[in-house]
Amino acid sequence: MMAVPAPTAVIPEPTPLELGAIYSINQTIDLLDWDLVDKQLQKGKAYFLRDATLSEWEAYVTTEDQQLKSKNMEWIDGKLFIVELPSRPHERYIARLIIAANAATHTGLRFLDIAGAAYQTNIRRLEPDVCLMPRRVLEQPPYNVQLPPGVNWIDFHTVKFEVGWFQSWDQLDRKANQWETVVNVVYIVCIQLDYPTLAHCSYKVHHVVHHGVALPAMVPIPIAADTAVVHLDSRLVLHLPAPSPLPPNFPPQLDIDLLTPLEDLRGDASWTWTYATYGHAQTLHIPRDSLDSIRTTMQTPKHLLSEWPSTAISGNDLLSSCLYSAGIVASKAGKLSPIPTFLVTCVMYLFRFIYIEVVSAIPLNGGSYNTMLNTTSKKVAAMTATLAVIAYLATGVVGAVSASDYLRAQVPSVNNVESAIGILFVFALLNVLGLSESAVIALGIFVLHIMTLLILIVGCVVFSFNNPHILRSNMQTPLPDLDICGSLVTSNVFTAVFFGFSSAMLGVTGFETAANFVEEQQPGIFGAILRNMWFLSSFFNLSLSILNLCVLPLLGPAGTIANNNIVLALMARETLGRGFELWMTIDGFIVLSGSVLTSYVGITGLVRRLACDRVMPEFLLAENKWRHTNHYIIWLYFAVAASLVVCLNGDIVMLSSVFSYAFLGLLLLFSGGAILFKVKRSHMPRDTSAAWYTYSDSDLQQLTHKLGVCRWKCIVALVMVCCGFLGTLLGDPTVSVVFALYFLVVGSLVFIMLERILLLRVCMFVMKSLCPSKKDKTETKSSDSSDLDEPLLQPRTGALGGRTIRKAIQAINAPPVVFFCKHMSLSLLNKAVRYVRTNEHTENIQIVHVHAPGTADPVGFADLVGVFDSMYPETKIDYVSIEGTFEPALVQWLASYLHISTNMMFIRQPDNIDAHKVSLLGVRVITS
Repeated sequence: MMAVPAPTAVIPEPTPLELGAIYSINQTIDLLDWDLVDKQLQKGKAYFLRDATLSEWEAYVTTEDQQLKSKNMEWIDGKLFIVELPSRPHERYIARLIIAANAATHTGLRFLDIAGAAYQTNIRRLEPDVCLMPRRVLEQPPYNVQLPPGVNWIDFHTVKFEVGWFQSWDQLDRKANQWETVVNVVYIVCIQLDYPTLAHCSYKVHHVVHHGVALPAMVPIPIAADTAVVHLDSRLVLHLPAPSPLPPNFPPQLDIDLLTPLEDLRGDASWTWTYATYGHAQTLHIPRDSLDSIRTTMQTPKHLLSEWPSTAISGNDLLSSCLYSAGIVASKAGKLSPIPTFLVTCVMYLFRFIYIEVVSAIPLNGGSYNTMLNTTSKKVAAMTATLAVIAYLATGVVGAVSASDYLRAQVPSVNNVESAIGILFVFALLNVLGLSESAVIALGIFVLHIMTLLILIVGCVVFSFNNPHILRSNMQTPLPDLDICGSLVTSNVFTAVFFGFSSAMLGVTGFETAANFVEEQQPGIFGAILRNMWFLSSFFNLSLSILNLCVLPLLGPAGTIANNNIVLALMARETLGRGFELWMTIDGFIVLSGSVLTSYVGITGLVRRLACDRVMPEFLLAENKWRHTNHYIIWLYFAVAASLVVCLNGDIVMLSSVFSYAFLGLLLLFSGGAILFKVKRSHMPRDTSAAWYTYSDSDLQQLTHKLGVCRWKCIVALVMVCCGFLGTLLGDPTVSVVFALYFLVVGSLVFIMLERILLLRVCMFVMKSLCPSKKDKTETKSSDSSDLDEPLLQPRTGALGGRTIRKAIQAINAPPVVFFCKHMSLSLLNKAVRYVRTNEHTENIQIVHVHAPGTADPVGFADLVGVFDSMYPETKIDYVSIEGTFEPALVQWLASYLHISTNMMFIRQPDNIDAHKVSLLGVRVITS
């Protein structure tokens, strides 16, 4: 070997070729499987990264754009190796070692500077962990230190420390032999920490006397109580000439203790932060003016809907079902149709209180999806969202087909399928142009529709008293045969009521609409809205079901069963004449078209929410520059809805069955979610409680003698909806196939979004197997076999397109997730971290603690978070401390600061009003 001076020339800016090399090295590091790197290093073997020329390596060392710090890498004869990973114990030991070295001087940094990770510009460009450097003050008398030729004070390193965490002694000795070639180096101290137990740590001290000569072999010295102090000659360390004195108070011998830093490390409970990107702790200070601005904005009065406009928006969707449900129920239950209709009225009475309880606790848009998201996993909520999408899809399709049926009743030449698609297209275009629901218009349509139905009911009552024979005749008719699993079956009372009940549930579709825009309603009116909707739907459905038997015959070409899609129009003609039939047709067309508009508005809001929650693709959030509407959502909805019309050829019975599947599925999940909500979120503030059961006064008095009669609202509602779902399921198998097809399409899109990381990794695996990238798979032959260990040469095969896949995975995982944590709790933090890892795509969890102004941050909170960061090494877990009041304004500021939506911020079950106000912003409740 020959001595190599440490050059001090200014390193030029990298050339375009060198910039390309830097980018290429960073990209190679991006594609690494860190688990494989970690396993390789734990075996004491360096990890082969890629080939690189010396100029490429020098360019990478001198740039600040490093995906992995160059001090953790080594260049050996045209190859780059990873020899260390950034780790918490490694960095903490180095920090304590610097403190120990500084304490040994007794003069601080006045005469001897101590630096970490200062690279040495020799042939290998190695970067030791700690360097001791004499300061420029020593060139003045009486010290008169003179630098070696070609060396400046910045590069004047006399002692080098290298701390190995993953590195073996062979690798540390190789580094030491490279540093000894630098003419100003006097001592080289190598320390090997025993991974992962720290039980058997050792060190070597090399005194360099002759540069360019290989260092003699040494036996490592254990870091123990009697052998842990390194003794260095101060005159050699300071490079003092023979006649020069030592600086005042500077000891003649530097005694640097290696054991104390090690004992501190062994006693650190969170030392095992061993992965490349470990978490950190930080304190955020929120500017007062920013909070005041947010508070002012949030306190600005908003235009919220009052009781009856809100009832009108929901009621138009709900009462439009009356236009086609009476005939469909009669086709299943015949003369018994009022019985299943009454049963549906009772079921919706139960759901009225269930909705009030859940929505008052979590008054956010989203209905069933939002409930399941706050009580179960994201996958279950996503399945609920799939049903909600199909429900909106069926709402628009059934509304468009029914409207075209009413239109065709007056204009027979109209094609049912084409006109339905035309209605869907017109409202799609109007939505793209910016037309949305108007509360005033909705209220006008609502009042007009109610008046029309009331006039019809009065006319039917009068007609019934004048023609009682129609009811008597209908009561003598046999029950209609039923299509069960593709076969016609003779009906009886039970099957008529059972299948009639499943069809009658169609008459209350739209009952869930009010929960989907609760944020736009005035506080405290949601219960009144549901009361109004329940009363109106119960009154009209039951009245029309009874009067239908009194006005129209069940059988025959002019009867209810043969014309089940336009029953109300026929009742209007029969009772009040042709003119009112025309009016009923116009009213039906308007109301049903309004339900199409509701479906467009509803699906847009729902998909936007799903896209914000990363359940749907985020490109759906794109708005056109002209009208700022979500054109992708609108046109995709139109395309799928039109395909459903064509697929079922505009058959209103089959379309309504698809609608029933989705609606009953939503009610089924919502009632199940309400039960889970009562169990898992029992302490959340709410307006009412849908009791598991209640006792009458007499029952309470006799409770010790007998069981009281229980009104199981949640359980009974769940069982009844299951019956309705089963009845629909046993119906026409064609409908089941169509529903399954559309559920599969929408569900597949949701599944891809939820499991896209897994799918990308599978793609990477397949590409590695079928289309590996071209890499040098041959071992490099070294001219000096004793200089390199065979384990250093570890070739690695990538995948064609792997860089793009890796970038996509990183982009998906980049946004952080926030969890607000009030108390130091191991179980609570563990639940939160496990929930996020199971349900969200992210590599960064921010644990945020807000403490009151004037109080200190809890001692040990950051270290507790550090424990979880080491427990889950694949996820970077940060601790964020904020001094302030936990309020909605603070949450909004933090969301803006982190560039995330409040949907990606989580909280435990709030048990007080202040925390509950925060959850109203969309902050998800994920644990009790």
